[in-house]
Amino acid sequence: MIRQYLIQIRERGECAIVFDPDCEYVAEFHREGDTVLNPLDNRVPYWAIEEEAETAAEAVPIAEALWPDEPNQQPFFKKQTRGIFAHLIGEYNRPKCPDDPATCEALARWLAFPQIEVARRIAGTRFAVSTDPKAKDQSQGLWATLGEVATPLEMMPSADERRPKFTVREWVRTRPGWIFITSTPDTLAAVRPLQTAWLDMLILGLMTVGKDATLARVWLVLDEVASLRALPNLIEALTRQRKSDNPIILGFQGMGQLDFTYGKSKAEVIASQAYTNIVMRTGEQRAAEHSAGIIGKAEIERITESKPAHSFFGRSRSPNYSTQRVIEPAVLASEIQELPDLTAYFVQQGWTAKIRIAPTPKVVRAPKLIERRMPERRMDAPEPEAPPVQRPKRKRPRGCVVPMRGYKRPHVPLADEEPAPAEMFNDEA
Repeated sequence: MIRQYLIQIRERGECAIVFDPDCEYVAEFHREGDTVLNPLDNRVPYWAIEEEAETAAEAVPIAEALWPDEPNQQPFFKKQTRGIFAHLIGEYNRPKCPDDPATCEALARWLAFPQIEVARRIAGTRFAVSTDPKAKDQSQGLWATLGEVATPLEMMPSADERRPKFTVREWVRTRPGWIFITSTPDTLAAVRPLQTAWLDMLILGLMTVGKDATLARVWLVLDEVASLRALPNLIEALTRQRKSDNPIILGFQGMGQLDFTYGKSKAEVIASQAYTNIVMRTGEQRAAEHSAGIIGKAEIERITESKPAHSFFGRSRSPNYSTQRVIEPAVLASEIQELPDLTAYFVQQGWTAKIRIAPTPKVVRAPKLIERRMPERRMDAPEPEAPPVQRPKRKRPRGCVVPMRGYKRPHVPLADEEPAPAEMFNDEA
């Protein structure tokens, strides 16, 4: 079904952002000029993250996508981590700091040694309080949370490789081709933070630009959306997609996947915003019941026949007929669990039709993955700044009596000296 959507999108000349965790769609739909975002694919461009935001406020969505909220988790460490990362992106971008910008390579080095690199870059800001070395457990927790994205950022190409430059800000304004965000099953966990960040930034960028007749329409195709981290802007995009005219296609196996990633309340909101639902077979009971609820209920009129008891003893008498109206699910959950292959229910605006999907032969036009040889990078720990020189305290010799401050020793006259007047020894003195 998703492949048939992509075929029609390509025929219309529209754009698509495809989340392809198994490199399934890139092999069939990739064309020259398209972008492949996968640090392990040799077709990956240079991601100029140092040009994505001009201020710390504009960098907050990037930080939220890299450290999204998760159900039943302490929010303190993530909030502080986002603030520190947004400060680094906003203050060390290319225009403000051309000599030391916050590139992917630089950020990976900073986050790998945060106690040295990050600490001196946030000195004098409000974030220095939360990373105070005196609060050892708190600061160590923040440094560890920051280091979670050091490895994915280190995998991205550096500017020295001279690849085509890519920024989300520029792509949403020009839309030069399709974007494929790919991975392989064994590398999905490693690149998942980057995939979530790219998709969330693209969603937010499309909503910011809005509907523009001069630009191509963009479809967001998120197959296996539950394999991603929580996308902070997904719910807002689902509710505002009519204004930006960017349809979203979500594919998932069951409601339990969305519950685990977004929480039960947000998962229900996501599932309820679909204008068109295609319900296929599922083995999960709750997912089948949810799908049956999407299809809706029907009012059924039943005819019942009743006969008196003496009619069974040979006395003929005409039976009585009556009607009964009941409301039942139009399609039972058990019927959804027993759907055959390539069969589904098409639901749109209260109309339901049972459809059969005709298989379309696959055409391979590009390789699934062009393996990229990762350059060897050695990140040596930077030398810490020398602490300020402290003068040693002078030690007083043992037995030395130190007079108290404000104490005035009384004058003792010598043998050949006249005694001092009594006024010198009064209580006030």
